[in-house]
Amino acid sequence: MSSKYPVGPTETERCIESLLAVFQSYAGRDGDGNTLSRKEFKTFMNIELGSFTKNQKDPGVVDRMMKALDRDNNEKLDFSEFLNLIGSLALTCHAQVASPPTTGPHQPKFLNRRGRDRRGSTGEGPNPPFTTPVSNQLTSNSQVSSLPSQLPTKAMSSRYPVGPTETERCIESLLAVFQRYAGKDGKSSTLSKREFKTFMDTELASFTKSQKDPGVVDRMMKKLDMNNDGQLDFPEFLNLIGGLATACHEHMASAPEPHKRL
Repeated sequence: MSSKYPVGPTETERCIESLLAVFQSYAGRDGDGNTLSRKEFKTFMNIELGSFTKNQKDPGVVDRMMKALDRDNNEKLDFSEFLNLIGSLALTCHAQVASPPTTGPHQPKFLNRRGRDRRGSTGEGPNPPFTTPVSNQLTSNSQVSSLPSQLPTKAMSSRYPVGPTETERCIESLLAVFQRYAGKDGKSSTLSKREFKTFMDTELASFTKSQKDPGVVDRMMKKLDMNNDGQLDFPEFLNLIGGLATACHEHMASAPEPHKRL
């Protein structure tokens, strides 16, 4: 996606690459490179989100998360189910940033490495519709399975003095990129049509510049705008990221063997 950028990929492109690389690095150790087994998922959680798992008093919390994410009940997580976990964590973090404490200083950045609070919980409500909006079907009506209540993201990387894990960096990037482009037209919780175009032209310029149809970004905006309010909120923004990541994953899965791994 970034061949036109000699200095490297954009932050959004790096995040998508990270989602693919992290999944690939844990999937397939038990035989199937397209899914995470229960053992592989536990390994992923213990390494990438180790401070969360180590802080849990209930030893069965990861098993319950696996069950909630496993929509087809096959005892494995495919890439779209894995994305649902990332989307749920990202939405939890975004909700906490958007609703700062009523007392004390506002903590504007989740996963800030200066000791700021990072608390959050998914609760029992629906998690972000991290669907697979690929090509003409940029969105769908499917919802993510509810994760167990209280999926805190507090101090996710406190175990890692050298910095966050790759998964945590990706979640941080999702928030940072959205915040960077939202609000320039007045409403910081959504992307206006102009802000979305700026995002696309900057973060995914190699895609937009390669399109012969000048109306492609407008159509993408319309497809992603699930409530038809002319703006994209954070869950709708996540649908775009999820769709791009899924498209890349499916392309790699169908590629000859030497090209399947990043």
